[in-house]
Amino acid sequence: QWIALRELLARIADNFHMITELAYAGPWQFFGRDIDPTLPPPPRRRNDDDGFDLESTFTPDGSDAWWLPRGPTYGPDDPPVGAGWAVEDDGDIPEFGSLVRRKDADGVRWVVLHSYHRWNEKIPEDVDKRTRHRRDLRSHIYSWLVRPADLEACVAHIERRSLMGRRMPEGMQHTDAGYLGELPWATAAGESPDGWREIRGAVGITPTGIDVYPTWAEYLWEGKVLDCSIEHGVHALFPAPALFEAGELRWVPSHRAWCRPDGMLVAQYHEATDHDALQVREDWLKQILRRTGHALVFEWLGEKQLIKAGLRAGPLGDWMEIDAVASFMDDQWTFRERRLKRRSVPK
Repeated sequence: QWIALRELLARIADNFHMITELAYAGPWQFFGRDIDPTLPPPPRRRNDDDGFDLESTFTPDGSDAWWLPRGPTYGPDDPPVGAGWAVEDDGDIPEFGSLVRRKDADGVRWVVLHSYHRWNEKIPEDVDKRTRHRRDLRSHIYSWLVRPADLEACVAHIERRSLMGRRMPEGMQHTDAGYLGELPWATAAGESPDGWREIRGAVGITPTGIDVYPTWAEYLWEGKVLDCSIEHGVHALFPAPALFEAGELRWVPSHRAWCRPDGMLVAQYHEATDHDALQVREDWLKQILRRTGHALVFEWLGEKQLIKAGLRAGPLGDWMEIDAVASFMDDQWTFRERRLKRRSVPK
């Protein structure tokens, strides 16, 4: 027992030595930055107790915002659908191009680097959710920088497999470390290094020799955890460092947006109920790709399913898996044909 105790104390001493040898670089190392001063004050709403409740820092956009692609509307008064609804018709699935390229009210074209959209059936309050199935359609867009010599091999690799599982490299995440207004150049961002990463093959092990660079990075500041000044967490996506630095981007204070040195807005993150998107101006993106000598690859991943009623949510019957690939190089867009696959719950 004495020998075991001596070994335990020796290990504790070794660990203490390792801890004391760590260089102090900033308070983010021990989550000491507990308020993000670059966030605007959240709106306040008077409550029934004659006090105030804090709302979300950034007000979500409405359902008619220009950046939202046109999708299906599943109304509560629609005729009932059967268990095979998800695989019987693809007429309500949006076009791939409309998910990647959007045009604002001034006619400026924007490119979606990353997005999530969900169109689902809203159950009325007076309807028992334990007995009502819900129609549901979800869409994800991801994109990567790729060297032109690897473009076709990258597209072929993605098209040879299902996109389910998200085995492609993803953008870096910064949670409760860097402030919104100082990313990605902050020293705290160095805790999550960014760079080119190799696509992995079967079961994520087999090397492919194809390197890609995710075009987005993620900011998350948690409310009611470390930061007691906000009730709701704040989320944003922004262009990854390679794009950020090549474009010499500047943060637009009090917004989830970034501009060129001359003040022109070129990147913005939008959020609405069940939707979000990171977009950059297409004309700006063309310039940056010429400057860096890269191409872009996009992948679309979606699911259409009927969610069964009850507390244990899951697909009722078979569902439809949607995937497709697109590329952008030398100012030319190529959208590959979407693929629809019928999926079943394993028996």
